[in-house]
Amino acid sequence: MRQLSTAEASFLAAESPDTPMHASGMIIVDPSSAADGFSYEAARNVIESRLSLLKTSRERLVAIPFNFDLPYMARDPEFDLEYHLRKTSLPKPGDWEQLTALYNRLTRRPLDLHRPLWELYVVSGLDNVSGVPKGSVALIQKIHHLAIDRRSGRDLFSVIFDREPAAPTISVETEPWEVDRIPSELELLTMSYFSYVFQPFKIAGRFADTAKSFFHAGAQMIVDQAGFAPFYSAASKAPNDGNVGRKRNISLKTISLDTVKAIANAIPGSTVNDVVLALCGGAMRRYLMKQGDLPHQPLVATVPIAIHSGKKTANKDQQPAIIPVSLATNLNDPLERFDVIYKSVRESKAYNKAVDADQLSDYRACA
Repeated sequence: MRQLSTAEASFLAAESPDTPMHASGMIIVDPSSAADGFSYEAARNVIESRLSLLKTSRERLVAIPFNFDLPYMARDPEFDLEYHLRKTSLPKPGDWEQLTALYNRLTRRPLDLHRPLWELYVVSGLDNVSGVPKGSVALIQKIHHLAIDRRSGRDLFSVIFDREPAAPTISVETEPWEVDRIPSELELLTMSYFSYVFQPFKIAGRFADTAKSFFHAGAQMIVDQAGFAPFYSAASKAPNDGNVGRKRNISLKTISLDTVKAIANAIPGSTVNDVVLALCGGAMRRYLMKQGDLPHQPLVATVPIAIHSGKKTANKDQQPAIIPVSLATNLNDPLERFDVIYKSVRESKAYNKAVDADQLSDYRACA
């Protein structure tokens, strides 16, 4: 078993029926080139064989009684693939509207925190989805941030798909899966007791590292002692700001990945993520202008990142974090907007990396 860091546990603290803390995504595949076509059973076998590449896929939460300490992740002795991997089909006529309705319905529901934190749906019946060949299959993934691999950043899609159609680039591990014995409540409380006993010694060892981190953080640490980048306090409230409810929906727009990559390559130092954020900023600006509600200050988006551990070990773990990024919705010129977003992303990342993940977790645990 491994104990969650405070940063990881913060995702659990934010979990609610209306705001589930899982990530979701959908990939549509065309199996027409496969020699034997599509078979759910064949797909299931491939998925099952690749789960060993995502160690967290069989881990579940083990909570401490009375929330006395941070919870643990344990290799589930009762893992049931049939619960996590499910198949369904769109009703006729099987178009975009029905596919997005299914996606919305599935992703609204929180994951069961007493089981490994993911679900994967195999959806057939995409007979009239515009721009999608008949016979295509959609895969809808729901995976909690805690189930994304801390070392590689892998999720389910990362391990079940190959980069090339002929030769697999991911070797499938074959060693038997080991499970953990789930401790009793008394054992968990005893573990928590010793964790608290030794906590002061761990914090004392961080003081020297913290002095060095303050040097790296520079003026940013002084400008904003609350832990946010300086521009965050200037974020404007959108007219439709409010609590996120379970009835939220998504809509889809198809954009060529080659086009996005071409834009990123045309601007030195930029990434696909920068381009996507710029697209979001431009779309939000046009939408708010159309509604007559464009605020004078830019909107700010929250973007998940991973902070690398500062420990000098062979296995570099990562800690999840959220950074605020300006969408520059107050700027009309697309290149100016992109430049502000580009700088905003890097300022926030530099600020979060100023104190490494180990220090952040150790200090938060005593807060």
